[in-house]
Amino acid sequence: MTDPPGRFARIRRALTPAEWTRFFAMVGVVVALHVAGWLMLAAAMGGHYQISKTTVFGLGTGALAYTLGMRHAFDADHIAAIDNTTRKLTDAVLDVHVRTGDPALLAAATRCADLIDPAE
Repeated sequence: MTDPPGRFARIRRALTPAEWTRFFAMVGVVVALHVAGWLMLAAAMGGHYQISKTTVFGLGTGALAYTLGMRHAFDADHIAAIDNTTRKLTDAVLDVHVRTGDPALLAAATRCADLIDPAE
């Protein structure tokens, strides 16, 4: 078994300070959304909302919805859909950079050549 302080130091060094900031911002947003969801559940339970004449919305219904949502978030098909979408968006952004970058580079090189040796 490896030394835990060594492992933690290696993990700490694996990311730059900017990446750690982004990481903790994402974690903060996720935690805030979970807290907001549970607060909304608590607010909904205070009103004793009735779904039908015999069914009352309560903690069990909210907890079931939460756990099924968490289960759905980690389903393989859901993760694959997120992965495919991320790859397509990354490719599209890269494609735009390549398409606009080459002509811009060519125009800049032509302008530099004109400045160095202007044609008469």
